Amino acid sequence: MKGFLLLLSLSLVMVGCKVGPNYKEPDTLMPDRFNEDRPGRNVAITDEDLVHWWEHEFQDPCLNSYMEATLLYSFDLRIALEKIYQSRANFWIQFTSVLPEVDSDFQATRFRQSQSFASSTPPLQIVPVTPKGKNAPPAPPVPPFAIVPGRISPVHDFFQIGLDVIWQFDLFGKLRRAAVSAYRLWEANIENARGVKITVLTEVATLYVNICYFQEKIDLARLLVKFSEELVAMSRNRFEAGLTNEEEVLTGVAALEENVAALNLLEATLKQNIYSLGILVGRPPEMLLSDFEVKRAIPVASGKIPETLPAELLRRRPDIASAERSLAAQTEMIGVAVADLFPTISLTGSSSSFAANPLQGANIGFSSDKIKNLFKPASKIWGIGTLITWPILDFGKRWANVDVQKFLTNEAYLTYEKTVVGALQEVEVALSNYFTEEERHRHFRIAVGADTRNLDLTLDQFQAGLISYTQVVQVKEQWLTSMNLWTDSQQNLAINFITVYKALGGDW
Repeated sequence: MKGFLLLLSLSLVMVGCKVGPNYKEPDTLMPDRFNEDRPGRNVAITDEDLVHWWEHEFQDPCLNSYMEATLLYSFDLRIALEKIYQSRANFWIQFTSVLPEVDSDFQATRFRQSQSFASSTPPLQIVPVTPKGKNAPPAPPVPPFAIVPGRISPVHDFFQIGLDVIWQFDLFGKLRRAAVSAYRLWEANIENARGVKITVLTEVATLYVNICYFQEKIDLARLLVKFSEELVAMSRNRFEAGLTNEEEVLTGVAALEENVAALNLLEATLKQNIYSLGILVGRPPEMLLSDFEVKRAIPVASGKIPETLPAELLRRRPDIASAERSLAAQTEMIGVAVADLFPTISLTGSSSSFAANPLQGANIGFSSDKIKNLFKPASKIWGIGTLITWPILDFGKRWANVDVQKFLTNEAYLTYEKTVVGALQEVEVALSNYFTEEERHRHFRIAVGADTRNLDLTLDQFQAGLISYTQVVQVKEQWLTSMNLWTDSQQNLAINFITVYKALGGDW
């Protein structure tokens, strides 16, 4: 017993020992500033302002309602939350492995022993013998015994109740490192959920911009169809009057049909975007059609770019944080693999195993052949012992597992580095696209103003009888071309602005 207590004491002292490398956060080298940054264009915005950045930047009540619905009902967000719950439960499983496990058991058995082994001799019974006769000596204090055949029944009862104790001493940190790894994966899934949230919100905002964009494009396409119909009508009148040939009419009809086909495609694309928006906000797609029966203007961003340093991406980008947490989790798994090379010491067993082998197990309980005697002091049983296992020959399997975990850690580190570089690239591209589109949008706005003025002058000349209506239609087509280009730029500018916020980490 003293030896066992000594072993137990040494085990508890060694609980603080952990083999394998300890995790150290990577020292990532980041540039001082973004190459595509525009000095003087950035504004200082607090984290609180960025929680619902779309409210401050677009100020569109309809967009706000869809973003709020997304936060409440998005299937993707709800799935991401379920993954968080799964990882939390898995962490608890790993954490409780460090602690002792106590189970209760109750056993009631009725069994019959075989009488056919070795011989058919009936079972024997030991009974006291009392001397008889005139010359019999006086009975001793303890009567002698005799063996009499056939008096013990082969049918027996067995009852047992007790506690089973299972406790693996975490001498080399295997269980603790596994628990820490599970906790890091839990943190990684939290960051993944934040990334899903940012992605879904930006997709909703992008789809909303696209819907408004296609509404505007459909109006312009209808104007183009109207102009084409007018040109066809004029061409037919000229052909019937003998002023032109049939080729002009056929060319106009072909252009009209192409414009109608383009209009049909735009209308179908509009519905596709509305249906896609319904999935993201967690609502039946057909319920959203009524929301866009009224034309909505393309949202115009304020143009405020948050003041951000590259080093802040390590804190703000959920994909970087998730990759770093995954690296931390995988680093702990090296220690788990190394701990497998050392012996495992467990305080383990059960009251039932003790009944069969009293040298194994840690338990306490009661055992009897009669239920009425089960809880009497004489029926008490207990036992305590240890189980030590140490791999001797596995042909290098455990060492190979150590190598596997090291390679997986290297892979996780490279994934982290790639994620950081990819984040920098996304920000640079997003800033470049936004500032470039902002400049293009300014030129398109000037072009639309010039073409609008030209159209007004042309209409005045037509009303004065100075030019033909064919020239008016041609000027209208030029005006429509400018309007289409300007509308395209409005869409690109809004989407690029959304992309900038996503690249910088969204609502961090």
